[in-house]
Amino acid sequence: MQDSLIKKLNIFLQEASTFPMVYWESFFISSRHNYLKDLAIIKRILAERGNKYLLKLAAVENVWTGPEFLEENLAESFLELAKIFDLSGLQNEEIITFLDLSQKFLARVKNEQKYTNLRALSKKLSLAEQQTADLKLFQGVGSSYCLEYYLAIYKKLLEAKNEQEKLAIIESANINLGSGEVPGLRADILSQEMLYKFIYLILDDNVRISLIWSFFDLTRAILAGKELLVIEKLFKDFVFNLLQKYEKLGIKNVSSSFLKPFGEKPSVFELLKRVWQKF
Repeated sequence: MQDSLIKKLNIFLQEASTFPMVYWESFFISSRHNYLKDLAIIKRILAERGNKYLLKLAAVENVWTGPEFLEENLAESFLELAKIFDLSGLQNEEIITFLDLSQKFLARVKNEQKYTNLRALSKKLSLAEQQTADLKLFQGVGSSYCLEYYLAIYKKLLEAKNEQEKLAIIESANINLGSGEVPGLRADILSQEMLYKFIYLILDDNVRISLIWSFFDLTRAILAGKELLVIEKLFKDFVFNLLQKYEKLGIKNVSSSFLKPFGEKPSVFELLKRVWQKF
């Protein structure tokens, strides 16, 4: 019986633990009526084991039924529900998954809030100082850790002889790009390191939000198992969008320190032309 609720919630939690609220808020609002009906059944079962869980469940219901909710409160309510299941002795594989996803949901929200707070502190800088900070970020970790890797993956996909080779570049846990092993594209995107080491640190709201949308469009396609052509196009769009941000900042050339897929200091303008024309 409770499996019905847990399976539905786990589908939602897969989204909420990966994507920001803008991606799933409307889905949750339209689905929560069904979730609450199943939760009422859970309440009746737990009532048979004593009333100590009912107040906690009522707190979860209050969050879910509110006309508006904070993402952190929602994430905490899911983790609270997972703890109720655990303490009440309701255990199976779905509930174990539910606990894991609930923890990831709250961790994602707290991480994003941490970066929001960091950016808020930096917003006290003058506009010129903020632009300088973004320029340094793009020229530093943005180039050496992110862009260089994605350009190397892009080039590898261009050179792939067939669909099997392309799928291996995307799906393999690790691949060799000539200078040692690095994560395959799927492993890298799902790790979300690009977000936390680079994108979430960008102070220009328009630049950051544009890259977030490109990143998560690609993430969704990979998670959904979309066909290769769709993933290739979204990856190309992501790389092109990233290069456009370098151009916007006035960066003429990008440094390559490790993989060097297009030489030591390839021209941003030439890279944009190349990415636009290929695939």
